Amino acid sequence: TDEELAAAVKGFLENADLETVTSKRIRKALEAKFKCKLKARKGFIERAALAEMERIENQKSKREEEKKADRDESGDEDEEEDSDDQPIAPRKRPIKTQKAPAKKPAKAEVTTIMENGVFYSRTG
Repeated sequence: TDEELAAAVKGFLENADLETVTSKRIRKALEAKFKCKLKARKGFIERAALAEMERIENQKSKREEEKKADRDESGDEDEEEDSDDQPIAPRKRPIKTQKAPAKKPAKAEVTTIMENGVFYSRTG
């Protein structure tokens, strides 16, 4: 049934590398699990896999945002204390940067040698 396939897709993707997994590999794994051909269900499996991958990615990004928010909350207090100790003065002149001159490639010397009827070329 659709519910069983969707649950199997979810179980497969929880342990899979989302960057490298393919719909074919998912379908082959499900065929092995259910011991039947699922080529006719290919479209459903792809849609279920994409929906599950999107859900997993959303959960990851949500967790990362929460971690970042936690770090920002704890980090802001430390930064405010440090900023009171050392006032920041604006620069009067911008810093000038110089580009290094481009190096010209050295001319390579090619030496050709004939040994036993075979030509060999060396550079350098």
